[in-house]
Amino acid sequence: MATDINEQVSNMFNAAKQALNDDLRQNFYNAAIKRNTAFRQLNNNANANHSLYSGMPAGQQMAYDRDTFLPGTASMAQRALAKQKENQDAWDQYMAYIKQLNDQANYYNGLASDLKSKYNQYASFGGSQDK
Repeated sequence: MATDINEQVSNMFNAAKQALNDDLRQNFYNAAIKRNTAFRQLNNNANANHSLYSGMPAGQQMAYDRDTFLPGTASMAQRALAKQKENQDAWDQYMAYIKQLNDQANYYNGLASDLKSKYNQYASFGGSQDK
């Protein structure tokens, strides 16, 4: 049964990790869509001003990447990594707690086993046979 619980908790942790990865992937996808929309707007504005082939849109696109797209995606990646580290730390604390509980259970099982063997020794020398 302990294996089932550990497996279930491990599956939940892995699902949370996957959800963070999926969220980051979706955020990058959304940022790329916003970037394409911004580039289209820059090109449309340049075309409306008869300067589409002047090089101005390319400069504005580079400025957009420098000022908006790259800092935004870097920030998203940093937040996702921080959240993954936070989740990993929580998982490590949980596993340390489970190890502590298992160690205590093993200690008490050992004591119970010792008591049972002493009881059986007593019973074999003519003591009570109640079990």
